[in-house]
Amino acid sequence: MKERTDRPYTPPQLDRAIGSIKDSVPWEGREAAEYIRQLNIRPEDLEGKRVLDLGAGRDLNFARGLPEENIHAEVVSLSPAFSFLHPYIARDGAEAGKLAVAGMAEELPFKENTFDTVVMFYVTLHIDTDERMTSSLNEIVRVLKPEGVAYIGPLMLVKNQPPGIDKNKRWLDKEKINSILEGKATASWEVVPNVPAGSEARTLKVVKNAP
Repeated sequence: MKERTDRPYTPPQLDRAIGSIKDSVPWEGREAAEYIRQLNIRPEDLEGKRVLDLGAGRDLNFARGLPEENIHAEVVSLSPAFSFLHPYIARDGAEAGKLAVAGMAEELPFKENTFDTVVMFYVTLHIDTDERMTSSLNEIVRVLKPEGVAYIGPLMLVKNQPPGIDKNKRWLDKEKINSILEGKATASWEVVPNVPAGSEARTLKVVKNAP
């Protein structure tokens, strides 16, 4: 079984980790209800599942808020920012170690076939090159169990967007995504509700193929 292990950040990774704190809005994270609605997550992909919240906010709102949606899941929250924020996250020391894991999407510190579901909410704008997108998608598929599903988005279709500004476009490129997945997983793009008003959005749904 392949497994990633924690190790010190390289200087570029450290810059990205610090940037993930500065650039996240809101940096405390969004509520579980927002994840479910805006990503169009099926409750059966959460209930009783092991779930990775890839790019969680400071307050672990997704993990802590699922019971309010009558959903019970084992959620692991991951962010590069957690290298700096662990003391602020924990209600007690054991909780921080269980719920909050520091790591990068391009190099997830988990064994393959670990999670039933991966959610990545408002993270794609931070993954700003094709190389980082390729690494992140490969890692998501690696840690998913066979027939596990990833929900990635919202991917906004912004009208009159100047060229080079809309970083989500690479995540909407079906040919590019399918080339990265190389038959290991199946991709689909679902229309979803989104804020702000006037924007259209998609969720990239990736299902890992059975062996």
